Amino acid sequence: MSIVTPAHVVEPQLCGCGENYVNLGRCYREAELRTLTPAIRAAKAANAACYGPVYGSLRAVASLTEARRGLLGRERIRRVTKDALGQLLPEKLPQRGKQGSRRRVYLSGITPEGLMLLEPGVERLWAIHDGYGVGSGLLRSLEDRLTAGGEDVVLGMDPLDPDAVEAVLVPGRDVGWIRVRPSFRGGRQAMLRLDLDSALEEDLPAETLNGLRELASLETRLLRQAVGWLRRAKTNHDLMEELYRPAVDFAAVTRETELLCRELFTES
Repeated sequence: MSIVTPAHVVEPQLCGCGENYVNLGRCYREAELRTLTPAIRAAKAANAACYGPVYGSLRAVASLTEARRGLLGRERIRRVTKDALGQLLPEKLPQRGKQGSRRRVYLSGITPEGLMLLEPGVERLWAIHDGYGVGSGLLRSLEDRLTAGGEDVVLGMDPLDPDAVEAVLVPGRDVGWIRVRPSFRGGRQAMLRLDLDSALEEDLPAETLNGLRELASLETRLLRQAVGWLRRAKTNHDLMEELYRPAVDFAAVTRETELLCRELFTES
């Protein structure tokens, strides 16, 4: 599996005074690229055109999350998440006399290969079934309790809403809690489970429940659509790489890299 990233440029703050440009553009054999310019330009335009549908689909997913919260109601969500917090962390933590730290990472993502969830890396793992996407508040409350007790936590942020929490991990205690959504695959089997969806659905009118399930189905279709457009974007990006690759002097790239490493890591 190839990893495709765009070029990144970092401007020197004081060029020539401990910082400088690294010009890998001189490693191209430009004469060979001139005849390929129309094909490269077309592939780049086709790649860029794919991202409009991707972002549109993901914006629609975000609006569906808000619509579900409206159907469920704030009071129901508050009550269910309060009860769930007591199950996830029933005992009061001993106070350590310090505030715990927070570090933010991403454990899942929308990729050309699908909606992926990485291994959280803790031995004891709670899986919180959260098909309605309302579990971030629960994990925020859990995070607050843990850090108030002096625990250092790792927060997995939600790729669909970067302000929302998808997972809380406590490496020092080898334990973690993660929201599991039907669309995302991957990760190992959890030791413990909490079904947030069933608790939220309890005593709901049939009409409301059917509406929620319709929104969940629509979200799945939108996410699949986003993945499909990302896959098209990657196909066009791979085509650009194929066109460029024969005209790159990779030996020159290696020499430039080795020279830069010597400059960076040789003690003065």
